[in-house]
Amino acid sequence: MTFRVLVLRRAEAEVGAIAQWLAARSSEGALRWLDAFDLAKDALASNPLSGELAPEDEFVDVEVRQILFKTRHGNRYRVLYVVEVNDVRILHVRGPRQPLIPSDEL
Repeated sequence: MTFRVLVLRRAEAEVGAIAQWLAARSSEGALRWLDAFDLAKDALASNPLSGELAPEDEFVDVEVRQILFKTRHGNRYRVLYVVEVNDVRILHVRGPRQPLIPSDEL
């Protein structure tokens, strides 16, 4: 079964901000990061329950999961999402050293 992956506006803005920040340093690096993010989305479409529970999960009543992906330099990024029937909703994309998402933003 294939799940529909929806990137919510806030997550879309976070992806854009991360890509812009990376592009200011390396346009190739930004493109590789976007490719890695797309691969993470593809993985969610085929098997969304493979992601572990996110640390933020303990603060809310819904099951918040995360999938991790890395850059070539080893920086880890987190995609936070929820699974609803046949949909995967990406809530946030977090970069290295960014704090946890407050429960009122989930």
